[in-house]
Amino acid sequence: MVKCHKGLARIEKIRELNETRTNWVNKDLYKLLLDKDLPIAAYESIKSKQGNMTRGLSGTTLDGYSLEVVEATISELRDESFNFSPARRVMIPKSNGKSRPLGISPPTEKVVQKAMEIILSAIYEPTFSEHSHGFRPGKGCHTALKVIKDNWTGTVWFIEGDIQNYFDDINHHKLIEILRKRISDERFLNLIWKSLRAGVMITHSESKGAKPQKLNRKRGLSFRSTNQGTPQGSIISPILANIFLHEFDQKVDEWAEEFKQGDTAKPPKAKEYTKAVDRSTRLRKKLEGKVKMINGETRESVIAELKNLSKSMRGMKSTSDGWVRIKYVRYADDWIIGINGDKKVATTIRAKAAEWLSDTLDLKLSPEKTHITHAVNSEANFLGTRICASKGFLKRRSANGRSTIAKTGVGAVHLKAPMKVIMSRLAEKGFCRKGDWFPTAKRDWLVYDEWEIVERYNAVLRGVLNYYSFAYNRNKLQRVHYTLKFSLAHTLANRRRTSISKVLSKGKNCPTAFKNTRNGRVPVKFETPSFKTNTKDFRTGAKLESVVNTYFNKRSRSKLGSHCAICLETEGVVMHHLRYIRKVGVRVKGFDRVMSALNRKQLPVCQGCHHLIHTGKYDGLSLSDLADQKLAAA
Repeated sequence: MVKCHKGLARIEKIRELNETRTNWVNKDLYKLLLDKDLPIAAYESIKSKQGNMTRGLSGTTLDGYSLEVVEATISELRDESFNFSPARRVMIPKSNGKSRPLGISPPTEKVVQKAMEIILSAIYEPTFSEHSHGFRPGKGCHTALKVIKDNWTGTVWFIEGDIQNYFDDINHHKLIEILRKRISDERFLNLIWKSLRAGVMITHSESKGAKPQKLNRKRGLSFRSTNQGTPQGSIISPILANIFLHEFDQKVDEWAEEFKQGDTAKPPKAKEYTKAVDRSTRLRKKLEGKVKMINGETRESVIAELKNLSKSMRGMKSTSDGWVRIKYVRYADDWIIGINGDKKVATTIRAKAAEWLSDTLDLKLSPEKTHITHAVNSEANFLGTRICASKGFLKRRSANGRSTIAKTGVGAVHLKAPMKVIMSRLAEKGFCRKGDWFPTAKRDWLVYDEWEIVERYNAVLRGVLNYYSFAYNRNKLQRVHYTLKFSLAHTLANRRRTSISKVLSKGKNCPTAFKNTRNGRVPVKFETPSFKTNTKDFRTGAKLESVVNTYFNKRSRSKLGSHCAICLETEGVVMHHLRYIRKVGVRVKGFDRVMSALNRKQLPVCQGCHHLIHTGKYDGLSLSDLADQKLAAA
């Protein structure tokens, strides 16, 4: 094991114990938060995320974070006076016209949340179900879809499951009850309880119809307690949500064993179908002269019988009844069950899921999004992807020295890009008209430089193509490319006050702009990617490393407690933060130019230099003016 800090080494030991002993009860977890190594590693993990420069209710960000702040927080944790502030809630629009709440907590409190999340991950990640893919290291949408593509061949029915208002309806008492199975530390559980019950501050328009418990007239906000649910936007919320639904993952595994029928690895062939296959083979041998014709058979009568037999085989069930398998994948609150068996099994499983979730976890399935879908005759929708099973296709094969045509690919799972949904979203964003999807100019991007506009269009195209890299109908995504290409041409034509044809001819049928760099003018072209289908092209992440490997380097490289990189002062050193060092459409100016040259979002500075940075007194400073350039660039 790598030599590391004591607190992080203990967390790694906790992970190892929970990996080998699934029912291990963990004690003295709260003490880990009092070792500054963990809060520092937590800070290093979240410091560069843009959301942590968003002001919470207190109006503070991570700018100015220091070792003194860490020590003050530990002091509050030690005497248990630490409390989480109410999150400022904003409503984020969803694609279906509705909106979801997002809580913005003070970034300094997010450091404590991240430290708690590191501890919880060490306990639960090793034993989480392999069926769970949401908000987990090394897993995501593509790993979930890859499992379905690779392992769900032969599925007959899909159950599309969606839990209604999941994050808002988690029962706090049941969650703590579940946590107590693996955690025996009331101080740590009490801290989780504080994070759940911190409350939110909402606008007056949201609070209409409900009496506010506390009013902040200056900000136009009112306090609302959070008696249930985990606040979306909280760092600790995703893992708590996974812990809560891990109970459901285990229950589905039990149902899979309960309904399992048949001992063979594959479903046995139906007797009627097997007889038809044997008869078809014998008839073909008769036509080839390998078997004699009997009872007055002629070549014409054999051909007619073979045609009728082939026609009847298309309607036959190739597998026998009595063989059932259940498969399951979950991403956060969205889940899908695949059933190789009768529809009765699917109906029973759906009813059991609804009843168990209601009785055990106080959750409700969304009636709008929970469906039973036939895998061949229809398509299921999961993680923005249409899923169906193939009817099979005819393929020429060579067998025993002769060429034959056989049906293959029956039951293979196809993952398709939902073209209507994708084009409708492009229309909502202003890239094309609604209805006929005719490309239009993106007028709200006209304020940017031309090369910035081209890069933004390329980013949209790459986002769609990278997500649907595995799509069976990838060739249809050419419509997305066409729409964005001519939308870009419209936009550039509007900006240049010229025609679309001239925009395209200038770039040899490709919208092109030029960017001024130190090496002269560089062309920035709209991309023309490949649309070749590759159903195995999934973008999957790396596996989770140990806590030592993940956080030791973060802790060791931390600049918290360093001297000032500008003047070498050692007292009162804080971390100067930027939301971003460069952004399309935003010109870098002032001291941010130094940060951009360093390619760093944080810089250790003393409080005096920090004040001069924010008052613009250091706007003319250059990289060579820094007293410790090595520390700044580290």
